[in-house]
Amino acid sequence: MANKQTTWTTVSKRSPQNSTIKIGVSSCLLGHAVRFDGGDKRNSYITDTLRSCVEFVAVCPEVEMGLPVPREPVRLEGTPDEPRMVSVFSGTDWTVQMNRYARGRVRCDDIADLSGFILKSRSPSCGLERVKLYRARNRIREDGVGLFARALTERFPHLPVVEEHELAYPARRDRFLIRAAVYHRLQQLYRKRFSRREMLRFHSEHRHLVLEQSRARCRQLDRLSASIESMSASEFRDRYLALFMEGLA
Repeated sequence: MANKQTTWTTVSKRSPQNSTIKIGVSSCLLGHAVRFDGGDKRNSYITDTLRSCVEFVAVCPEVEMGLPVPREPVRLEGTPDEPRMVSVFSGTDWTVQMNRYARGRVRCDDIADLSGFILKSRSPSCGLERVKLYRARNRIREDGVGLFARALTERFPHLPVVEEHELAYPARRDRFLIRAAVYHRLQQLYRKRFSRREMLRFHSEHRHLVLEQSRARCRQLDRLSASIESMSASEFRDRYLALFMEGLA
């Protein structure tokens, strides 16, 4: 069986020429001085290694929303279902502004063109999980989701998304890269006129990636592919994307 890095390389090389894999990334991870204290959270793997493989689209929700650098820090308060983004000292509530920004930002063309996203962990805007959530009497739970991260994953539920700390683990890092490369291949395929022959060829070339994770999910994909003649292009594409990406999750 090919190792993970070889698999990532093989999958990415199958993309059409001049077709670059684009990855969204929290701006602070690229070394941009956008944090509340005027600093950054530069990640050397992202800036020194991954940059040679992909094209980055940097996003800082708090700055793009209009907050200055430096600025008063914000935190999440309330419940997991209805968190509020509130300034730590003044109590200014930025929830409406951030939600409005996030919903609009994830509908922009440069976000729709992404094949993956690397988010800053624990951030009240970008954190994907375990973000501190302050309840009544300053009780803290770690089950919050950043407001931008929530909007992103709701808009693109199958987009490969990872927090930067996971890139320190080779298996998680390579799985993210494989998922991003496959997602990119499907994006390129879906932009063309629907061809059952090309879809079946894609399935034949890539089904082993799902098989490595789940035989049951691979059998589901096989059955779906066998029924391609009886389905509309949009129905098949939607179901195939969902099954394939869940199989790699």
